[in-house]
Amino acid sequence: MRAFLILLTLLFTSSCSKGAIGYFVSIWPPENSALKSGEVVKVISQSEIRNVFVVEKEKKIREEIPRYTGRFFNKKKEAEIFFKQYEPYVDMFAYSETSLNIRNSPDVSSGREYRLRPSQIVKVISKLPNPSVVNNISGYWIEVLTEDGFDGFCFDKYLKVYKKESVLSKGDDEAKLVSSFFDNKWYPSSYIEIINSGRIVIEKLRTGEGLFPDRDGKKIIIQTEKERIEFSFRNMVFSGNNTIAFLGTPVEVIFYSPEKIYIKYTYMGVDYLSFYTTLEKPVDKYVEAEVSRRNIVMDLFYKRGRYLTSDLYGSIKLEDRRKFLWTGYVNLVPDVIPFGYGNSGTVKNNYLLAKNINKGFDGVLTFSFDTSGREIILAYFYVDNGVQFTYISEKNIENNIITSVPDDSPVLFFRQNIRSQDAE
Repeated sequence: MRAFLILLTLLFTSSCSKGAIGYFVSIWPPENSALKSGEVVKVISQSEIRNVFVVEKEKKIREEIPRYTGRFFNKKKEAEIFFKQYEPYVDMFAYSETSLNIRNSPDVSSGREYRLRPSQIVKVISKLPNPSVVNNISGYWIEVLTEDGFDGFCFDKYLKVYKKESVLSKGDDEAKLVSSFFDNKWYPSSYIEIINSGRIVIEKLRTGEGLFPDRDGKKIIIQTEKERIEFSFRNMVFSGNNTIAFLGTPVEVIFYSPEKIYIKYTYMGVDYLSFYTTLEKPVDKYVEAEVSRRNIVMDLFYKRGRYLTSDLYGSIKLEDRRKFLWTGYVNLVPDVIPFGYGNSGTVKNNYLLAKNINKGFDGVLTFSFDTSGREIILAYFYVDNGVQFTYISEKNIENNIITSVPDDSPVLFFRQNIRSQDAE
């Protein structure tokens, strides 16, 4: 009986009707499809079992298309209304550097529809008109579709949105692309975002990550945060859309520009997807420039006075080689400085302030205590006769960047002198 019902379903859903049974708006057509994103076509028939539509373009050209690659509408007018809403996003795609949830609805408390892998590409469908606040960050919810048919909402502050037109057109000079690939060192796209942000987290640039092709040795070397991976290839072929496949390996490279690539590979049974880019200068040069900038900021603090005194919070002496001695801080125990931290350590400026913090801070100092090895992080700004510190909790820091400063954070004022008061 069940087999008979299935047969009836197939006959009903797969048989061609004289006219259209509906209309289909293509969103993310397969690579070999004749459809383009945003195209509105007739649906001639469908198969529930195979999960496909048979669509018809002009001149009776028909094609079988996976149903999840677009939206179905009963009436042409409904399809056209959707297209007008979707049209601004026809060429828009996105990815996230880290794993990211796709939600059922534009709310962090809603159910999780899908979890994106780092650098997995999604198709942008729409953007909600009104901003929302997630984790104290203002942004917009974006409706997205994955290549395997899951759709839902992601918060745009965690996505990198780009236009498909940035991908090189088919037929670009293949020899130039091959030369570009092998003549360059490639770094995670997050590197250039860090550099362009003006907030260079040295620790992120010193991981050694990158993609290092070896043409003579016929190797592709990928250095991740955890390990070095080597693939040996026999030859390479272009497989369309500026994609290079390396024979004998699970590696494919797609060129978005001569300076930006997208790599797909499988290692130890896991699929990896990543964007890589070239840099104008070697990584070490950016690190050196940032170290120099931080030294200038620290030197300025020292020149204003190595002796900091407070009637409430004790005395800090800034010594040579970035050492400090902090005594009399009993009023800060245990809320700011826990028991057993000792009195001496190293002073650093290894944290940065996010752009959205508008409290007029001049910098951040970290007091790393020798006894415990723990840090006390203080954002500061200069006043006429001293310096005012604001205590920063670790929960307000992400990837060495201070993302927020709560209004109830402890505030400490110190007088700052070139010489100690005892000497006077």
